[in-house]
Amino acid sequence: MALYTYSNLVKGIVVKRPSRYVKSPYVADVYIDNIHGYGPQNTILCHAPSLGCSGMVNAGAKVILEKIYDGNEEKKCVYKIIYVDHQNAIIGTNPYISNKLVYNMIKNNMIPNLTGFDEQSNYLKSEKKVGNSRIDIYGEKHVNGITEKYYIEIKTSPVKIQNTDISIFPEGYRKSKKHSISERANKHLQELVTLKKSSEHTYCYIIFVVPRNDCNILQPNKDDVEYCRCFSEAIKNGVK
Repeated sequence: MALYTYSNLVKGIVVKRPSRYVKSPYVADVYIDNIHGYGPQNTILCHAPSLGCSGMVNAGAKVILEKIYDGNEEKKCVYKIIYVDHQNAIIGTNPYISNKLVYNMIKNNMIPNLTGFDEQSNYLKSEKKVGNSRIDIYGEKHVNGITEKYYIEIKTSPVKIQNTDISIFPEGYRKSKKHSISERANKHLQELVTLKKSSEHTYCYIIFVVPRNDCNILQPNKDDVEYCRCFSEAIKNGVK
């Protein structure tokens, strides 16, 4: 069974990110194989959903693109960068696909303890607004007259420790070692703890997707002390 199907894939090379023409860091100039000669004048605008993916999607990077518009619509970016060929590994660069994969796995009863949501009486939804945030996946089950609530956050971990098979999360730019890499990731863990404490019939999960073919282990980034603290606190309070 296919959990996600790509269409209209092409290979390309990143010439510049941000683009010369659109200064958003989410847009890159990319040369597409066999369309024009290589060079800045023969590039097209492509959406880069993970920015530079910790330096992997910058000038010179070999990428795989998916065509997202057929040309009949007025869009700046016709293609989206979805994979990068980096140091002999194929690495996913689109975190939105991780969300779709996990949603489809839950819907098809493929994750232990997260099954049974495909039944008519139960409920499964993406992007559920909770307080001031959106939870990636929210589910409800009705068991013996009791409503069980499931809150599921999904994180994509495309970066690994050099010369190992260990993927780490989070990873990215920070001002100094005193700063956390992602305050947003810390906040999500704290929110899951709050939700878990709200009811004995509330279940909270954080699911990590490692979109690369050279890793077998995932761990919190030990260089980010605050994230590791939030992570340990979440586990202690029942977040799975």
